Amino acid sequence: MTQRFKENDVTESQVYNIFLGTLESLGVDRDTFFEEAFETYGLGEVLYDLRKDPLADVITREVYRTSYPAIHELFTAPGTFEFYLSVFRKIFSEDTEIEFEIPGPGQLEITIKALSLEEFNILTREIVDGVYVYHSLVTSDFNEPIVAQGVTGIKTQSEIEGLLAEISAYGVYTTVELIRSED
Repeated sequence: MTQRFKENDVTESQVYNIFLGTLESLGVDRDTFFEEAFETYGLGEVLYDLRKDPLADVITREVYRTSYPAIHELFTAPGTFEFYLSVFRKIFSEDTEIEFEIPGPGQLEITIKALSLEEFNILTREIVDGVYVYHSLVTSDFNEPIVAQGVTGIKTQSEIEGLLAEISAYGVYTTVELIRSED
């Protein structure tokens, strides 16, 4: 909201009216930026690279950049089933099987059935005018993309345990088991 120095100054009113459209547009753009900033992977990369989040020390950059919105969105309610579901589905995939068991008071066991193999095109990158440009790696004979198999998300038990140590609720003994899906 803009504030005038003098409400009854004619010159100020004229200048104000000249810039009013631009100021309103910038205000809308600024509001949109702040509303969407925490959903962009770019911000996740910056936070990770600058080590401005303790999670940057326990998970890989790729996992962090895709999961940090889910982690921080529900950080006001850590330890809830919804929190864990949101975070783990953002890390692995929406169809990841996640089971919770409460063996006793203050205990939570989480089993994540994930790590199924996925196919993806191998990419190459080059810098053009200061910007990364990505290309699919292709065969020389048929100009077809070269496909590889791999897993998405966290790949090891120690990585998932490191993440859990950072995000689990205080006072709840939480364990996690990462199981490879059978396709």
